Amino acid sequence: MRGAAGNMVRIRHANRWITVYMHLHGFADGVGPGAIVRQGDGVGEVGNTGASTGPHLHYEVHVNGKKVNPMTLDTGSRRMLKAQDMKRFHDLRERVDTMRTSQ
Repeated sequence: MRGAAGNMVRIRHANRWITVYMHLHGFADGVGPGAIVRQGDGVGEVGNTGASTGPHLHYEVHVNGKKVNPMTLDTGSRRMLKAQDMKRFHDLRERVDTMRTSQ
């Protein structure tokens, strides 16, 4: 537990970035101080710990010690979805949005 952040995981990446995941319900098996994780590994579960007002995942990216907007980062990996995959994505997003608003 880490104060207002609740259960938190910080991952140091080889490119000197740090990603931070806060308000976690719990941690995946084997995740702890000094643990090595790889891309695609689960590190925890969405939660409502710390000063959270409801279950969610708070995500941050830090570059050279400063918080940055993850939406503006140049990650170097841009893969365009094929038209049929983009349509499936939009259809799924629409279904999820509908489910969320009907609750």
